[in-house]
Amino acid sequence: MSASSETADEAPVMVSHTETNDVTCGSSDVTKTSSEVTCEVLVIGAGISGLTAAYEIQKRNPKTELCLVEAKDRVGGRTLATQIRVREGQTETFDLGGQWVGSTQTDIMEMLDELGLEVYPQYIQGTKHMQLGGDAIRRYSSTIPNLGSWWGLVQLQLFIWKVDRLAKKCSPLSPCSDRSIRDLDGVSVEAFARQNISNTAALEAIIAACRVILGCDASRVSVVHFLAYTHAAGGLNALLEATPGTAQEFKVKCATWVWTDGSATDGVLNGGAGALIVWPDGEERSVRAPAGRLCSSFRAEMVALQTALSFLLENPLHADDPVVICTDSQSALAALREGPAAQHSPLGGAIWRALRGLTAGDRQVHLQWVPSHCGLEGNERADSIAKEASNLAQDQAPIDVQTAYRAAAREADTPQHVLLRCPALMATRHRLLGSINPDLEEVRSGAIVAALGAAHRSLQSRTATSQL
Repeated sequence: MSASSETADEAPVMVSHTETNDVTCGSSDVTKTSSEVTCEVLVIGAGISGLTAAYEIQKRNPKTELCLVEAKDRVGGRTLATQIRVREGQTETFDLGGQWVGSTQTDIMEMLDELGLEVYPQYIQGTKHMQLGGDAIRRYSSTIPNLGSWWGLVQLQLFIWKVDRLAKKCSPLSPCSDRSIRDLDGVSVEAFARQNISNTAALEAIIAACRVILGCDASRVSVVHFLAYTHAAGGLNALLEATPGTAQEFKVKCATWVWTDGSATDGVLNGGAGALIVWPDGEERSVRAPAGRLCSSFRAEMVALQTALSFLLENPLHADDPVVICTDSQSALAALREGPAAQHSPLGGAIWRALRGLTAGDRQVHLQWVPSHCGLEGNERADSIAKEASNLAQDQAPIDVQTAYRAAAREADTPQHVLLRCPALMATRHRLLGSINPDLEEVRSGAIVAALGAAHRSLQSRTATSQL
């Protein structure tokens, strides 16, 4: 199935869902039900590879109807950050999944750069501690572990050399093309290690390393897969070490995550702006602001971005960490992408000034579009905050001219508009009620309604006659 935009004329994919897992698809969730979803592109698995594939397809053609299917109740695959209680009821965020990247992993490094995320070297200086099995805790300061005996180190190095020799014959594109590799098909990494290592400490070091590198026990991993994985990395030491050029060279610098959303009733009334700010240490803050009694959805989204940025400027916590701002408004991002000089509203200019203020000290700030109502926790929480903000007092919130025009165009000729706000009937309302902007209670009289209705019909008749 091609991911290019030229596939629009091909037959769509029908996804039939009858299991009890959750399926996240575009802007809809299918949960514990039997249904069909039509899409042009189907991505199975929402790990890093699946998410990247979906992201690149949507970036190339945002109109692509894409379905991303995941069996688990979360996305991210091997990346998993979770809150763990540490002391006195406090919690800290810990990475339980993949944590490192290396300079030779060019694709993921480019993705981090695109997302505005920074890396820092893994600290490896000083004294290390290692305990294998029930043995005593051993200390060492070099990159070579202390296994308790030179013979253990010899066996460990011989095993690494053997893996590297076999890995060169095991291409990820055709892993079993060599007969010596085909003979290992069906053998687990643990069984292979036991066949080649007799020293207990060296054996346990390899098994522990496999668990860390692949995220599962060595008894559950095929040697062929392990060799292909090693081949792709450029050798086993590239997977084991944290020196320059290896897979554990860098860790991703924690970022401040900001989720923003805007809300407006019918897209024109009682705007609310909300933002959820999550700092690297797990602390959160909800920020809300009214966006105006007359307010478009676009304006509400822009007010949400301005509110979040202003809060970050006024509360410079973790000021050296990058900031990732997630919004579901493509129109807001498109307007800001034009640059500060091309902004047509004071709001756009204010957002750009705030962005410049945040990046004054070389701080990285990245604005990222995310799909709405797709089960993303941050987006859903920001949406709830925005809806709460729409109930705040709107008296002090400014109204721009474009928003007023949109509101007037949308409600023109509705009964409420005719009775209370139509500019052409101001004189009639003043003559009948003594006010050009009466309250709804003042026009409840049948006679008043009839008189305003007759005046409106007369106005429409005159307008139609003048256009002939």
